[in-house]
Formats: sequence, C-alpha cells, structure tokens
Amino acid sequence: MKRLFASASLAALALSAPLSAPPSLPFGTAQVLAQAAVTIENISFKGDAGSVTIPRMVVEGSSASQADIQALFDPKSTATLAARLAQLSARSVTIPSIDVTQTMPQASGMTSYKNLVLRDIRGGVAAEATIEQVSTSVKAKADAKDTPNIDMTTGAVTMKGIDLGLFARFVFDKAQPGETLKVAVAEQKVGQTRYKIGNAATVTIAEISSTDLRLKPLKTPMAEIKALAERQAQGGQKPDPQASLGMAADILGSMSFGEIRMKGLTGDATPPNKPAVRFSLDQMVMAGGAGQSRFQMQGFKAGSGADRFDMAEVAVEGVDLGATLAALQGLASQDGGMSNFDPATMIPKIGAVRFGGLDIDVPDMKNVGQRVRAKLGLFETRMANHVGPIPADVAVTLDRLQMDIPANTQEKGLQDILAMGYKALDLSAKYDQTWNESAKTLTIREMSLRSGGMATMTAKAEIGNVPREIFTLDKAVSSVAALGAAARSLQVSLVNDSLFEKLIAKTARDSRRKAEDVRAELAAGATMMVPMLLGDHPAARPIGAALGKFVAEPKNLRIEVKAKGEGLGATDFLAVSNPMDLLKKVDITATANQ
Repeated sequence: MKRLFASASLAALALSAPLSAPPSLPFGTAQVLAQAAVTIENISFKGDAGSVTIPRMVVEGSSASQADIQALFDPKSTATLAARLAQLSARSVTIPSIDVTQTMPQASGMTSYKNLVLRDIRGGVAAEATIEQVSTSVKAKADAKDTPNIDMTTGAVTMKGIDLGLFARFVFDKAQPGETLKVAVAEQKVGQTRYKIGNAATVTIAEISSTDLRLKPLKTPMAEIKALAERQAQGGQKPDPQASLGMAADILGSMSFGEIRMKGLTGDATPPNKPAVRFSLDQMVMAGGAGQSRFQMQGFKAGSGADRFDMAEVAVEGVDLGATLAALQGLASQDGGMSNFDPATMIPKIGAVRFGGLDIDVPDMKNVGQRVRAKLGLFETRMANHVGPIPADVAVTLDRLQMDIPANTQEKGLQDILAMGYKALDLSAKYDQTWNESAKTLTIREMSLRSGGMATMTAKAEIGNVPREIFTLDKAVSSVAALGAAARSLQVSLVNDSLFEKLIAKTARDSRRKAEDVRAELAAGATMMVPMLLGDHPAARPIGAALGKFVAEPKNLRIEVKAKGEGLGATDFLAVSNPMDLLKKVDITATANQ
C-alpha cells in the first residue's frame, strides 16, 4: 500500500515544491485553450533529509503562461499548494524523469520515476496518469550491519482520477472541522514489481492494483510527521508513544480504499546456513478502511527440498476499527500519558477469521527421522451480535484436521491410538452459540467433536438469565453478572464408529482375555455402578441400563439433563454440601441404540 500511495501522490508532489505559494495569474478552469507547449527546466528542491530533482517538465494545452506554471514553484507564495494546484488545467503534463533522494539514519536511498505523464487535467484533477517505470535503491551505511541493501523496480504504472490538490492537502495542510473522505485516486495499476533484499531474498509481484483510494487532511500534516520522525532519528530520540499512537490513529482514520489486490507473488529466500526457501502467493486482497474491512490471501506455497507448507486461504472479514481509533485518539489528548490507558479499549470488532486448505510435510522436531504430515480442510471462527468488541454469537468450525501418526512417537496418547490400529487422525469439531438479549438466554446450539473412524460426541445446552453485562470488558461487572446465570438444560450424545470395538480389543490383548469377556464385564459394571453413584435418583436404573446396553452393542448413546424451575445457578452449587443433593434439582433421561 505504501508503494501505491507513493506512486499516486507523486503526481501532486512532482508539480510543486514542499512550500506554499499562490499563482501569479488564475489558470483557465472554465476552458483549456490549446497553445504551444510550455517547458520548465531544472526544477529542484532540497531539504535536510533529501532532495527532488526534475530536469524538465512540459505542459501542453493550457491557458497558463510559462510564468503561471513557474508560479506553482514559487517559494514566496502565500497561497496553499492545494489552492494553486486546484487552478491547474491542461491537456497534458509530461515529466521525463524525477529523482528523489533521501538520507536515513542507517541508509540512503534514491527513487527514480521515468516518463510521468498526466493527461486531461481539470481544476487540479487529472483524468489519467502513467509512469513508465519506478526504481528505488536503498544502500546501507557502512556501520549499519543489520540493514540490507534493497533494490526495487516496477513495470508501467497507470492511474485514473487523481486529485492533485487533495494529495497536497493530505501532505501539507491541517484538517479543518467537518473534513470528510474524498476520492484521491479512482483506479491504479502497477505492472510487474521486483524486489531484491541484499543477498537474502528476491520477490516478484506480477501486478498490484487498487480502487477508490480516499483521503482527508490530517490533524498533524504528513509533512510535519515525516519531519518530526527525521529529527528524532537524527538526534537519537525515542518517539513519544502517546503522541505516536494518536498520529497513527489519525492516519488510519483519514484514508480508506475500495480494494487493493496483489497477484502472482513469487520469491526465494536464503537464510544463513540453511537451504533456500521458495514461496509463492496467487493473490492477496485488502478492502475497506477503518470501517468494515477485510483481508484475504489465497494460494500460498512455501518449500525447501522435501519440506512443504501450503495454505489455500487465509481471510479476516468484517473488521471494524472504530473503537480502536477512538481509543487511540482519546489517548492522544488525555492527561497522565500511557499510565491511565486501558489497552482492552483498542480491541476491534471482527466478523470472521478463516484459514483452510493447509497441507504440510515437515520434519518431526520431537521424533528424529520422522516427518509430520498434516492437512486441514477448514478452520473458521464467525462472530456477530457484538457487545462492544465482544461477540455474543460465535461459531467455530474445525473441518478435517488429518495427521499421520509417527510410527515411533513418544507421545503416550498417540502410542495408545497406534496400539488400537489407527495410523492417522481425522478430526472435526464445531462450537456454535447464540445470545438472545431480550430473553437473556445463551444457547449452545452445538458443541461437537468427531474423529473419523472413531466416534462423534455432540452436546447442546441452554443457559438462562444471561444479561448484557456478562459480555463487558470490566471483569468485576462481568463476574457479578455471571453469578446470576442459570443452567437450564444439557444434552450429550455419543455415536460410535468402531472406537469402542478397538478399545475393547486392545484391553483384551493387554489383559490376555477374550474381547467378549471384556465387553460383558464392562456392560455389567455400567449397569451396576451408575445406580450406586446416583443413589436413589429415579433415573439411576434407566441410565445404568442404557449405558450397559450401549457397551454391549455400542451404536449410540444420548443423555439429557433438565433443571427443575429456573435452572441451576452458582448459588445452587455453592449452597450444597453433598453433590448428590444437586441431582434432586434435575431430571435425567438416557437412551441407547435408538
């Protein structure tokens, strides 16, 4: 995004000095008069941290004279740069080359723009702009050991609907009351871009495009922010974190975009004393701004030799930074510095987080000579019905996490699974809750875990008297609210898919008995033990019978618990000295193999 913004803003900066000056004569904004080209030569600006050099600029089809054009760069002018650019109209402005130098604490840089052409300019807004090529070279200073040299080149850059005056306001002018976001660049596309980062990495991006870039002036103009950063860097000063966060919030809230899309990224990296790593990305998309925004990455692949890491998609959707920006802006103006700032107030609202299509094949760090091979269909968390930043409605899905179990694993749990005859895991899970504010009810619609070839367990529940305060960030308030919540019902179901048969077979082998004897013993034990545990509860014998039936022929089992009255709350659990007394407050049913 930084490169896109720089390319677009160059159109404004190339036509002006970083100073403010009014034109000596008004430009023809009502009608552009065709006339001979006006050529301005040897334009240059110098500052403490860099310079801009424009050897030649040609303006065609303008009603302005050469003196009018030169007035754009008059350092003695008292009019703002935005006001001067707003009066510029011309058929085209051509700048064969622009060289921008910059001196940084650890490096120096040179950026060159080749053949910048602005077309059909009306009132400081260019209908179209093209740049043949942009190249940047950053050279590290001799004593900057950790700073690499960086070289970058782009293909052709094309832009539409560039508001030169708005860019000038964003860079140099302070925001006025009531400022709103306006379109600065309607469309932009950058051809193949190549980066070389020392000897460590190279990256090529086939295409970068953006739409609907919107800006508004900042409370502290960008030029002042940049100058402040340079002074602090040169003086070895640390930025004030309170002021820096406030400026960051102002910048984030003063820009938005329809979409930024990057396609066809490929690259390689060579870590010290390690094999080269190759990587690629089909595309990455960012959309929105401080309001509803999203991020999506598709088709990522990385590998080195036999090692592989692939990810089909990573996405974050429905991100709302409104509360984050408000907290940061409030921090910038509050007394007491960072000491009175609560970071929790910065938490943004997020609609969904998703990644899927994971496929890895890498060395097992715990088991020498073995490899970890795993796949994941989908992991997704969807959030809605937010109370502040906290989502009251949450749905989490884990779909088909598949993993081979290393033959010589040292993990006890995995050893037991191997002993039952399983060579791999295939796991899926889901959690889905929704909150009804008017009814003050939290419903867990599904909480499930499934292991392919093993079993599936599913639970549902309902909790009453759940007020809005339970979702607050204030722990004291939420804790008090949670004390009033009451569990109303719980359903648990278990569906067997050969797990119990293999567990009984393993138990039989370990104890050197027959499988049918082990099964009969477990069934009898369940039938007798449950009534002993539940005492005189009316459901004791039916539950024991259902468990015995399931163990004898393990197909499915369902247990349902319903609280009597309004439900069981924290006070019910705290008030009893004998846990068995709680059973008198619930109804329990159990069924098997139905």
